[in-house]
Amino acid sequence: MPDPDFQLHPTLAANSIVLAELPLCLLLLANDKNYPWVILVPARADKTELHQLAFEDQRQFMSESNAVAETLEQLFTPDKLNIAAIGNIVPQLHVHHVARFKSDAAWPAPIWGAHPPVRYGAAEKEALKQRLIPTVLEKLKNPAGGRNQAQPMPPARRTGIQSSYVLAQLNIAKTLYPLDTPEMSDFTDNIDRINKLAEESAGFVWRLQTEDGDATSIRHFGEDVIVNMSTWETLDALYDYVFRTEHTEFLKRRKEWFSQSKVYSVLWWQPTDTDPTVDEAARRLELLRTNGPGAEAFTFKTVPAKPTD
Repeated sequence: MPDPDFQLHPTLAANSIVLAELPLCLLLLANDKNYPWVILVPARADKTELHQLAFEDQRQFMSESNAVAETLEQLFTPDKLNIAAIGNIVPQLHVHHVARFKSDAAWPAPIWGAHPPVRYGAAEKEALKQRLIPTVLEKLKNPAGGRNQAQPMPPARRTGIQSSYVLAQLNIAKTLYPLDTPEMSDFTDNIDRINKLAEESAGFVWRLQTEDGDATSIRHFGEDVIVNMSTWETLDALYDYVFRTEHTEFLKRRKEWFSQSKVYSVLWWQPTDTDPTVDEAARRLELLRTNGPGAEAFTFKTVPAKPTD
């Protein structure tokens, strides 16, 4: 669903044709028949870079981008696909998908500025629309081999939980240095090991991670803020992992790697059958920061009774 404040940039509106509204993006056809050329514009206000999208939006964008790329390959059999988010002139986040051929006018150079655009006629636009839209929508609905589908988190999750609620936790940290610098090496070199320790701990249920098992690339709260989020069967299980395992030693060294914030973590009761989203966790953290501990957002010192099963 588009943001209420989202508006298509005037330059994109003037030089393209809106083909469809996908779950996240506007699908545009560049009005230049020199090349089969479509553009995806995430319908999110004030976004200029892909990493600024919420994590779920990033996953949805990849699903839609894959569907568009496969459509261009199927319909036009190009020699190469050029996919690019440049935005030096039009800052609004938009990603070009261009089918390229060794016989096209600009090959092998980039297309931008190579030749004046050749505009589509009304009949040509309609014919291309009728070819593109059904194929894109079908690939979103039935991705080949699951490649285009927004994939669930890897299955680092315990099943068979008896309670209807688990304890969720969010912890964010603003880094003092880039993660690939020597100053952060003691932290980054041990991330996988400490994550594995969590997954092997009694009472662990689930943790936030990308498809390669990492979470440091999820930058919902800012480019220099990393996120840790997980769920646990009980308060005691989470407490034991945080304060009674080797994790505690890294907790004590937090000031070496991260700037201090008064409120950087939050707990809440989460229905067992759904994993929390980063957007939901952000809402809980803001509740705690604004209103203090309560039934929807709390700390280790203020844990309310678990909701009735």
